[in-house]
Amino acid sequence: MLYLYFIRHAQTEWNVAGKVQGRRDSGLTEKGVEDARLLGEKFKEIDWQAVYTSPSKRAVRTLELIHGESFSSYTVDGRLIEMDLGDLEGKTMEEIKELYPEQYHHYWHQPSKYVHTSGENFYEVKDRVEALVKELLSTYESGHVCIITHGVVVKMVQLIFRQLDMDQLWKTPYIEGTSVTALKRAGSQIEILSEGDLSHLSLKNPTVQ
Repeated sequence: MLYLYFIRHAQTEWNVAGKVQGRRDSGLTEKGVEDARLLGEKFKEIDWQAVYTSPSKRAVRTLELIHGESFSSYTVDGRLIEMDLGDLEGKTMEEIKELYPEQYHHYWHQPSKYVHTSGENFYEVKDRVEALVKELLSTYESGHVCIITHGVVVKMVQLIFRQLDMDQLWKTPYIEGTSVTALKRAGSQIEILSEGDLSHLSLKNPTVQ
């Protein structure tokens, strides 16, 4: 059997500030660091077949915290990067709502119609995520594959395997920092095992007094 674990990067400073990140980056918060380490504790007994990450610094840092800073056997894949939101990046959603009310509405309520003067639309994100997932499924017959990525990318994974229309994108379970969305393939059947799972946060971290 093959297991794919799609993990959103840990909480960042811009997440807390409510700023859109997209292709831009901000550092992990203390909570983000702790959450990633807890996920590493949960996963420490898994013998990973492969590990993939988005090229974003916040994703790579999350990988280091989960697998250990000396861990080097991973693949950086640009298809895992967050949705490009162009000149909206660095702004809060309230600012975007005020400046671009139509785009804001489409982003949250009709993703199929979302278009901005810069950046990607949701279908472009879906195309690259779908291509990557097909490649993973054809490359690995069995084992455990860890994939560190971003919120919209995980949303696309949910959309693809639930076979939902684009306008149902935000109706799937919420994806928080370090949450795990896992798939299992047995033969030709693919099953969603978890969506946005945060059960690792209930683990006691031995480094905390």
